[in-house]
Amino acid sequence: AEEDESSYLRGLFTFGAQYKLSLYPLFIELALRLTRPNGLHGFLVPDSFFTGRHFSRIRAHMLETCRPLLFCLVESGPWPGVHVGHTAFYCVRRLPTPEPAGPVTTCALKLPSYGRRARRAADGMPSLFAADQEANRPVLVDPNAFRSTPHHAFRGFRDDGERRFIEML
Repeated sequence: AEEDESSYLRGLFTFGAQYKLSLYPLFIELALRLTRPNGLHGFLVPDSFFTGRHFSRIRAHMLETCRPLLFCLVESGPWPGVHVGHTAFYCVRRLPTPEPAGPVTTCALKLPSYGRRARRAADGMPSLFAADQEANRPVLVDPNAFRSTPHHAFRGFRDDGERRFIEML
């Protein structure tokens, strides 16, 4: 029964079912199919989606069918003392788009600890992002750069210095 289900899903989701079956790339492929032309789509995903080689087909498909707008890595988690990997999110616009392809905004966010968020909320301040987040400005990247990375990896950068260093390699 599991082999039948696996074969069915692999036939139905040719881009999302690349290596082992995980639900989130299947949902990404389905969401890309359902997004109208010029419509927006975005998901919270594990950071492995951005660079993992087993997601190269779904990333390549995303680049063929969408214009990337935002790739963001959340470098700290919401639960103190618990590490479950990093969370990332992305936003893309389904092609065709009337405007020319612009740069992709990439960024990295560090969430303050739960205690700090609670104190800030009690002070009437926004509770999600750290006040010093202003120092981490988003970095703009040409979306065509992702077509030439190994396995169509989506690289995000914390700042322009990091981007320039990686581009020199």
